[in-house]
Amino acid sequence: MSVLSNGYLLALTAAGGVAEVDVEWLLVGGGSHAVGSSSYNSASGGGGGGGVLTNVSGQTGTRGIAALPSLTAQTDSVTYAVIIGASSSLSSFAGTNYSGGGSSSFTYKSNGGSSEALSTSGGHKYNRGGHSGSVDVNGTVTSGYNGTNRGGAAFSECYQQQYTSDPDCSNTYYGAGAGATQDASGQDGGDGASSTITGSTIYVAGGGAGSRGANTNYGTDGQGQNGYGGGGRNDSSGADDVLILKYSSDVTVTNPGGGLTFSTTVSGSNHITTITAGSGNITFSN
Repeated sequence: MSVLSNGYLLALTAAGGVAEVDVEWLLVGGGSHAVGSSSYNSASGGGGGGGVLTNVSGQTGTRGIAALPSLTAQTDSVTYAVIIGASSSLSSFAGTNYSGGGSSSFTYKSNGGSSEALSTSGGHKYNRGGHSGSVDVNGTVTSGYNGTNRGGAAFSECYQQQYTSDPDCSNTYYGAGAGATQDASGQDGGDGASSTITGSTIYVAGGGAGSRGANTNYGTDGQGQNGYGGGGRNDSSGADDVLILKYSSDVTVTNPGGGLTFSTTVSGSNHITTITAGSGNITFSN
């Protein structure tokens, strides 16, 4: 078994001599591209943030976040499968949980945010904001939040540079992307999720703001838009996926067979491993 003592995750030996370790984790899907263009006479809808799954204590579950039970991993002999994609893509974490003295398999998937289909009218690009990514817990899928439609004046001249100061165009905008915890609102992106898994508060999977054309009239990005899984803005790609693991510093994570890009730091008496790309297996080793 393993325990949490004064904020530190400890590795202990269960009955039968098998070592176990408690693991806190955060899985974030990729943010979606802000479809459109920031160039002359065109604009872009904000990208949606990725789906979020975590078992960090105190996290509240919503449509775009799955708050999950504690994870106890066995060391050395048991592998856990990890896939970490790029922006707009799905990532997954799968294996066996030995919490409570039993064992149960799990497969968790965080889907990337969506980018709505680009349309053109008279050479003027326009789009609505993207939805945030869905989350999949052992085959049960929960959809994310919604992006917003284009708003304000409908005529395409509002998206041309020479018309950006026209009073009739003052409320015209392209839709924003949803975040992991909130729908977009007007041209403002929805907020993402916060987490303390690294020892300080980080924000992930916020929605990107919608814009008008010619680099003007941006909305406000959702909190976490510039973190992992954040949606794009201004015709930019969304942020990449990530899996962050927190566990006792008595234990190390290895990647037998390779295939994953990761780094490990020390925070107090814990290790923090951040996996940013690839596909492969990990083990927790004493």
